[in-house]
Amino acid sequence: MAEKFETQAQCVDDFYSSYEVAPGAAVNGKLTLGENIADIGGVKSSYQAYKIWEGRHGAPEPIVDGLTNDQLLFVAWGQVWCTLQTEEAARLQVTTDPHSPAAFRVMGPMAHVPEFSQAFGCDVGDPMRPEGQCEVW
Repeated sequence: MAEKFETQAQCVDDFYSSYEVAPGAAVNGKLTLGENIADIGGVKSSYQAYKIWEGRHGAPEPIVDGLTNDQLLFVAWGQVWCTLQTEEAARLQVTTDPHSPAAFRVMGPMAHVPEFSQAFGCDVGDPMRPEGQCEVW
């Protein structure tokens, strides 16, 4: 069990380490690993909780034209992390902060949640659906 966790944790480390905030300034996947795993699990748990609620109460009519309720859940997660950051601040963050920059706290988890790919029709190999999605939990 621990070996499988380590393999999947390395998958997350490698994936996030490929994100650059500026030329030559990449996210430190080891430094941010715990938070990245937590973000992926948080998106999955949020989606599962919504589906349980939907199962008990029925699916409401979509409240935003052009988006399904599943899509809206993922968009809402993304909006929580909407921010602006200077390149200088981003470069500092990836060297000292155990949290990934905000944009990657959206793109990273979504890339590893199959339900996101299904909701938006992402094909394997698309930026938001890499081959070999990481599955820690």
